[in-house]
Amino acid sequence: MRMWNGLRRRRRRDAGFTITELVVALTTGAGAVGVAGVACSGVRADARAADEEIRLRGTLQGLVLYSQNNRDDFPLPSKVDRQNATVRAKEPTTKDTTSNIFSILIWQGFIPTEILISPAEVNPNIKDFRGYVFDEPPTAARPAFAAWDPAFNADFMRDDVPGGMSYAHMLPSGKRWKYWNNTRDGAWPPVLASRGPKIDRVVYRSDGSALGIPADPQSNTIRMWAPEGQWSGCIAGRMGLWSMAPRDGLYTTTEGERLGDVLFYDEPWDAEGENAYLSIFVEAGREPADFKAIWD
Repeated sequence: MRMWNGLRRRRRRDAGFTITELVVALTTGAGAVGVAGVACSGVRADARAADEEIRLRGTLQGLVLYSQNNRDDFPLPSKVDRQNATVRAKEPTTKDTTSNIFSILIWQGFIPTEILISPAEVNPNIKDFRGYVFDEPPTAARPAFAAWDPAFNADFMRDDVPGGMSYAHMLPSGKRWKYWNNTRDGAWPPVLASRGPKIDRVVYRSDGSALGIPADPQSNTIRMWAPEGQWSGCIAGRMGLWSMAPRDGLYTTTEGERLGDVLFYDEPWDAEGENAYLSIFVEAGREPADFKAIWD
């Protein structure tokens, strides 16, 4: 932990924390925390794929390191900024967006901004956020007491500023909230993954496995790794090699069936509301229905 604290201090001072330093940190710090697993499906083994694994592994490791000083919980801005010093909000849970969650990790020095950009990124409005302010960020409600820089943006749909996030993460609300930590057993649901496409519909095979049909076969998220039209990418967490709809990822329907779970689709017939659902969320609230996902 001493090593990571040193990286944090350097990051706050001169923004010099690089991907190379992160690799060293993950290698030498694995004994203290345990390096998180990353699996890639359908991704050609090359330098970009290796870089993708490093970035997802490092981001998940940042979540784990954060959790060590926060009762094993991953960051939730609504709990971090209880006094509205960073973002003013009548309803605290509206702060729990992707931008604010990962800005907390950057602020505390657990990840650099560049780690959140995929080496295969093709969306021209997703770029490394280089203007992060670590001390008294001017966009905070009370800059001297801010808990992160609220100017950090993950919303690639905005016209005024690029999005600084390539990756999808689990929706941390409702019954899924109990998985937003470092204590859960098993591998389901995943926490982070290469960004996926918007799913138009789901087709179930006779064995119950699922096939997610993208709304746009030319989605940026498909073109990143698999130009032939089927999503491929990397998934971070305690898990094996999976596709967008892994055969061993299941949920229970309201009729008691066990069906395959599509990572980027919130199955409305899920009885428990615990199916895997990963995206970039630009709006948040008390209930999962209050979260707005964006797709490209």
